[in-house]
Amino acid sequence: MKNLDEYLFEIQESKFNIYLNKFDKSYYNSLPESDRKKIIFDENSPFFTIIYENKKAGICGVIKNMFFQIIIEVKFRGQNIVEKASDMIMKELDLKQLFATIDVENIPSYKAHLKAGFKEFSKSQIDILRKLGKLKNNQTLLVKIVKNSYTWPIIIFPKSEWANTKRNLNSGKEISTTRNSCGKNIKIFKPNQIYKTEWGVQIIITKVQHFDDPLKIPTYSKMNKIMKNSIDHGIKMCGTDNLQWNHLIKFKK
Repeated sequence: MKNLDEYLFEIQESKFNIYLNKFDKSYYNSLPESDRKKIIFDENSPFFTIIYENKKAGICGVIKNMFFQIIIEVKFRGQNIVEKASDMIMKELDLKQLFATIDVENIPSYKAHLKAGFKEFSKSQIDILRKLGKLKNNQTLLVKIVKNSYTWPIIIFPKSEWANTKRNLNSGKEISTTRNSCGKNIKIFKPNQIYKTEWGVQIIITKVQHFDDPLKIPTYSKMNKIMKNSIDHGIKMCGTDNLQWNHLIKFKK
């Protein structure tokens, strides 16, 4: 039987099939140029890589603190990613409203934003904005009011480790943690994934190493009996196919 921490960890993680990771510029540059031309990208603005079911599915961000930008790969469209990603952006950046400028001929994007909760400005308002030069003649403007429905996926630490983990994270030190899961709730950690601790600190995974023997984990000899028993229990339940040693640091926005 799994211990309480392992069980809570899997329950928390199984709720989320979409994540916002650290922005991957090389992945962004690999996206079709025709898609990249449809958004305004600013390296000084907050942008993220969208992960859907453990695969890179696109990018999203906000420019000028209010205008939503998003690219979703064709094979991942139709999965309500626009709604989930915009909710996460608004929650993360504490935005009360979010605007989107859409080309009127881009019907799929227009419909996706409406489905995501964006509302179109009235025709009279659009006409005024166009006359003022704030919108091009082939553009329309939509707005979404904050829902605050998203919370970052939580990574569980045993309470006995909280004090030391908090101290190290707050001082900017990198920490490591061993994870193992299997079955339908299998969780494969990857570099640049962002999580939140139970006490509200955001952390980002910097490196992941796989081991087929716990004795090969560099910190194993320094672990206390509770930690070693937890690892042994995970191996009995799941084997070593997904035995991971993850490195984490405090995420700085």
